Amino acid sequence: MKIVCESCGMKFNLPDAKLPEGKKVMFHCPACKAPIRLDLRSWSKPRQRETPPPDNSPPKRPSKKLASARPRARKRASGNALKFRLIKTTGDLPAVPEVVTKMQMMISDKNAGINDLANLIQLEPAITAKILNLVNSAYFGLNQKVASIQTACSLLGQDQVREVLTMAAVSNLMEKKLTGYNVDAKQLWRHSLAVAFGSNIIARKTHPALEGEIFTAGLIHDVGKTILDKQVYDRKESFETFVGEGEETFLNAEKEILGFDHAEIAFELCLKWNIPEEQAQGIRYHHCPSQSQESIFAHIIHVADCMAMNNDLGYGIDCGLYQIEQGAREFLNLKEEDDVGIMNEVMKAVQESEQEIA
Repeated sequence: MKIVCESCGMKFNLPDAKLPEGKKVMFHCPACKAPIRLDLRSWSKPRQRETPPPDNSPPKRPSKKLASARPRARKRASGNALKFRLIKTTGDLPAVPEVVTKMQMMISDKNAGINDLANLIQLEPAITAKILNLVNSAYFGLNQKVASIQTACSLLGQDQVREVLTMAAVSNLMEKKLTGYNVDAKQLWRHSLAVAFGSNIIARKTHPALEGEIFTAGLIHDVGKTILDKQVYDRKESFETFVGEGEETFLNAEKEILGFDHAEIAFELCLKWNIPEEQAQGIRYHHCPSQSQESIFAHIIHVADCMAMNNDLGYGIDCGLYQIEQGAREFLNLKEEDDVGIMNEVMKAVQESEQEIA
């Protein structure tokens, strides 16, 4: 399908095979970042011609541009060698505040009370200020002005304290510009919030015991991109060639050019941070939950991620190529008609919180 951006006039093609029939999709123009929306409810895929037998098909020759781009990537480290170097080199890794892991341990401790949690939080002045700012926002809708962490913790309770502490603690990590991926800081943070809220809402409907824990995993599900961004930028020509026709995702480009993807490196990072393994596994398989050995975390984050990508809460030209994996909804006992209600809640939560935490 030929697409023309109404804002800047850029023309490009999206493969018909990747477009979902009977749905509305959205993605951002790669040139001006303006949202492009397609209504495919009355559109159907053109009938494809039969392909000749493989033995009779001459092999496709790579384009001159691709042939000239890929050798450059091969000269650099890739695959396990690159992954090992990124994990080993502390300077290449962002740091998650220690208060997040301590909080998770404290909430799991039956002997720890809400005052213990408040005392832990106030040891981090910058995070304390962000928490009070968010607690007094429209998102929580409290009837009184909250001036202390102790008051905030007593009014909100453990589950909401976990949510707001996680947002405050990792906002600096997930709110950064990704030059290699051509994503600005606001887009990345907004998408992270959407997946976190969406994961929480889905968990509340299907697996209430995971609510709160799944929020943390949803918020940092794309943390691997913050690590790979420099590697992607250094191989920008190869990546642009690979995804330029709109037929491939950045996820596939990562695997092809780097030898692994952002979800794999994120898994290793989560283990380094001592994040619970079930959360780390959910992040590792959030693009392919069917390979996760029935991880509930992976299925929930996957569905929330795809919903956000296709409802103006994603980023990148490949937004419309990410679709919910067959069987994922059924695994969670969700129906397609649940999507509208979930996304309405997500959009409201994102709008009320994104400005306050900045």
